[in-house]
Amino acid sequence: MYSGGDPANSLEPPMPRALLLGLLGLGLLAGLAPAAYGRGGAGAVEQHLLEKGVGALRRAESAYFAKDLAKAKRYGTEAVTLFEDVLRQAPQQRQAALLAGQAAVLAGDVEGAKRWTVRFRAMSPIGEGDADLHYLRAFVHLLGDKRPSRALRSLQQMYSLNARARPAARDTLWCLALSDMGRRYLEAGKTIEAARQFSSGARVARRLGDRRKEILMLADLGTSYLRGDRFIEASEIYAGLAKLQPRYPLWHWRLGMSLANQNRFADAARTYRRVIALQAEGAVVEPGHEDEIAELPMRLGNCLRHLSGAEPDAAKRAKVLDEAQKHLEAFIESRPRDARGHKWLGVLLQDSREQPYEALKRLQKAFSIDPMCEDILRRMIQIHTRHPAPEGTDADTWKKRLRAMEKDFKEGAERRKAEIDARKTKKGDTGCS
Repeated sequence: MYSGGDPANSLEPPMPRALLLGLLGLGLLAGLAPAAYGRGGAGAVEQHLLEKGVGALRRAESAYFAKDLAKAKRYGTEAVTLFEDVLRQAPQQRQAALLAGQAAVLAGDVEGAKRWTVRFRAMSPIGEGDADLHYLRAFVHLLGDKRPSRALRSLQQMYSLNARARPAARDTLWCLALSDMGRRYLEAGKTIEAARQFSSGARVARRLGDRRKEILMLADLGTSYLRGDRFIEASEIYAGLAKLQPRYPLWHWRLGMSLANQNRFADAARTYRRVIALQAEGAVVEPGHEDEIAELPMRLGNCLRHLSGAEPDAAKRAKVLDEAQKHLEAFIESRPRDARGHKWLGVLLQDSREQPYEALKRLQKAFSIDPMCEDILRRMIQIHTRHPAPEGTDADTWKKRLRAMEKDFKEGAERRKAEIDARKTKKGDTGCS
């Protein structure tokens, strides 16, 4: 699944996830090779106008993917005007019509782009058999109408007509359409369909020969597997990415999560420690991933908590638990409003340290931050049920709290389930673990 290449490239971190569209988008413009200017016996004036139009079109593309739509509109409109001038010089110059359609999309004139598509078809001697016609349609469908499924159908038609037609521009647009479809499926909680899109995107990027696009597609494929609880497949993806880019912390972090979700806590802990080592060496992730990596102390602490249970030597077990607690407390210090840190420290105190009342304090704090997590409430009920009132609390008050929690547990079950399901669909996790 993973492409080869210069080992030096494996040290280069990928572009941030937030820049996926820009990275995949650049290079979409079809027919910009200088040789194309001379089609149809172009004269000097026509060629000069084409060259100026292409320059404006490239600037429009750069502005569009930099999300500067005002500048994209200005340059796109300028390009359309120049291509119209070309067609006044040479009415059958199909190249100008193709580029004008793209320029109109980048300028935000979708209806104008559709008119250029109709005009281009009328100019083509083979009509629907023209691969460029289907490319232009795909361009309009994806960037204009925001309909990636239609864009993919047009690209497939283009490929079936002529697999050699504009392969770089075609496959770049194909990657962008597959990425868009995949993200839409992820947002809808359809992880199987999302994985199919990203897997196809990785193959297209490999055909294109663009490793960075391939890596981004594989990363999103791994995300789809994680959200779909396909942890073995996710670990395979991220192990491959970590091998390709061994100094990039994010891949090791996500590999650790995949392993921990398979209950491979020793392997996960080693992987998390690798992330710590890389951070100590100065390795960083791009903006947008810091909060994800910030969970590392909590995740490592939980792995150590699990591992402590399998340690037969009491002294060694205590040492592992001490480290686990230290990491959980460090997470709480850095993220005091994250309920999970308080919850997992409470679990450690309740299950591993046998300190139910200290655990209860942590669980109560977690529940005050996020009352939607049913397992926190369940543990508080367990402590009240299994243990007498602590010193300083009378038995009636202790029982009254228990009855209130039991009522909340029963009456709030549907509301909590709806909230947790919504979180899972939108963000890929419940926020409780």
